[in-house]
Amino acid sequence: MIEKGASGPFFCNLIFMKHLALLLFLFTCSSSTLFSQRTKYSDWNLALANASSVLELDLGYHGYTELPADIGKFINLQKLELNNNKLRTLPKEIGLLKKLKRINLFHNRIDSLPDEIGDLASLEILVASSNKLTTIPATIGNLKMLQSLSLKDNELVSLPPEIGNASSLKYLFLDWNQLKAIPPTLGNLKDLEILSLNRNHIRVFPPEVCNATNLRILNIGKNELDFLPKEIGNLIRLNELNIAYSGVLLQVPYEIRRLKRLDYLYIDVNTRLPFTNFPRHTRIIFQ
Repeated sequence: MIEKGASGPFFCNLIFMKHLALLLFLFTCSSSTLFSQRTKYSDWNLALANASSVLELDLGYHGYTELPADIGKFINLQKLELNNNKLRTLPKEIGLLKKLKRINLFHNRIDSLPDEIGDLASLEILVASSNKLTTIPATIGNLKMLQSLSLKDNELVSLPPEIGNASSLKYLFLDWNQLKAIPPTLGNLKDLEILSLNRNHIRVFPPEVCNATNLRILNIGKNELDFLPKEIGNLIRLNELNIAYSGVLLQVPYEIRRLKRLDYLYIDVNTRLPFTNFPRHTRIIFQ
């Protein structure tokens, strides 16, 4: 005789089956919700049909020669991958992507960026390496959230002074370009940690740039400098300095002695150092 409230095997199995059915129901509902809230796309047509819900759009390696103006419809887009295509420019509607945080334009044929690039108020990362850029718009200075800017391997001959207004910039890569000068306003970038200018034609390193005292890595190797300003000694947080092949007979100021945190100093046989007794932790590397 089974008393009321008893928990025999049959009763336990019944409870288990009810719980299992409930879990399966919840899982099905959850899966359905996740499917209906898909946020990442790699197909243009599918993405466009769900434009307002798209957060990530990966169109890399698609062979595109132009980006449709409809890109402006992705009002909630946060990440846009356009690398390894054949783009020559971007439509002005790109500026409508107010929530965009990252855009990757690596390895295209872009020779100019629209002024509207400066309307991307949330942009944190801009990769435009390996293109055909000769300059960038002054509106780059409007990007107050921008932290990383990579413009390596282009044909840049100048930079707008307004770049110094991109106040959150931490990483700036300008290697393999045609720059003969850099704007002194780079010194306004108080959060800048990496400045890489390798393989350009820079002849003067403005002393004002040394006001960016948060710099950890400074790479000015393979340029055409005659001397470094004495203000280089203000970069007291510098861990790595590359001045190899920066000039035929590069004069290094005595103030470099103030760089107590310097771990790596890259030089060449023509570099003229004012002394040789660097701190023991500083490695001098000949290239």
